[in-house]
Amino acid sequence: MVNTIAAVSSQRAFSLTMKNCSFLCSILVIFIHSYNIVTYNISTNSSVYWFEEVVSQCIARGAVPFFFISSAFFLYQRQKDIISVYKSRFKSIVLPYLLWNVIYMLFFSVLKKLSLSNAGMDKINITNILEGIFLYKYNYAYWFMFYLILFTLLYPVIRQIICRNKLVCFLGFALLLVFYLFKIINHDIIEHLIYYYLGAILGYHYKESAEKIVMIRTRNKVLILMTLFIIGAALFVASNIYSINITLIKSVIMTLLLFFISSLQKIKIPYFLLGLSFMIYSMHPIILEIIEKIIFIVCPHNIFWAATDYVIAPIVSVFIIVALCILMKKICPTVYGLLNGNRK
Repeated sequence: MVNTIAAVSSQRAFSLTMKNCSFLCSILVIFIHSYNIVTYNISTNSSVYWFEEVVSQCIARGAVPFFFISSAFFLYQRQKDIISVYKSRFKSIVLPYLLWNVIYMLFFSVLKKLSLSNAGMDKINITNILEGIFLYKYNYAYWFMFYLILFTLLYPVIRQIICRNKLVCFLGFALLLVFYLFKIINHDIIEHLIYYYLGAILGYHYKESAEKIVMIRTRNKVLILMTLFIIGAALFVASNIYSINITLIKSVIMTLLLFFISSLQKIKIPYFLLGLSFMIYSMHPIILEIIEKIIFIVCPHNIFWAATDYVIAPIVSVFIIVALCILMKKICPTVYGLLNGNRK
């Protein structure tokens, strides 16, 4: 009985941690896209340059691996019927992907006409329309969704590999690492497939162990966080000094760092915000583009306004998105549900 209660408690704590981390990562993705060093022509000797580099290129880079890992983690916790997986993923991934691509194609084309965006259709033709709808041509943030759809199609293959036994499972992981390290397939999709496959392994073989991690005492979590921070900082410095490509391990460490931060009991995010992670991710490029364009047009092009743009634009974007989501839930809940992939 005691073990059952402890298991339920750890499951709830883990679920809340994942939701917290998902929300935190959705905010960090905005900071990745708010990166404006090139736009403002900021010198590498500037403190603003290093601030944006650390936040966008180091800390926030843990967000993308987290989303791949968490998506696979929940999908592969148990064996599921292939048809049911494809049906559920069509509602939660494919349908929102197509709808948001259409919205972005239309909105960015209008914004381009108003000189508020550099993206958007120059000419209306069948090629641009098809690429806009199916290949996220005007929705740059949705490369992640495109990869996620491709990885979902691999569900039968990945399931067969990870469900056989742990030896075959980890041989598959080792093979992916070989492809990545030796650039046998020189494409970034391999890196992201590694994160996704890692999430599948954790979900299928180590679900209970992962859930117990969040129950570690706060003092020990702080020690883990300090250790991860030091390792992450050292890797960041080393990669910049020696031009070493340690993206994979650096990203995993940053993901762990974000996960443990999200598991701290003092991190309490209002519950209604936790269901907005996907909408924040989906809506932010349009809102962020408009805000940054206005700041760039109205304000001077110097270091101060570059830093202001970088920090303020994401914060304002989040407030606007939250307000729009609240309105959409009240005015057109069905449309909101479709755009949010029926997430709660």
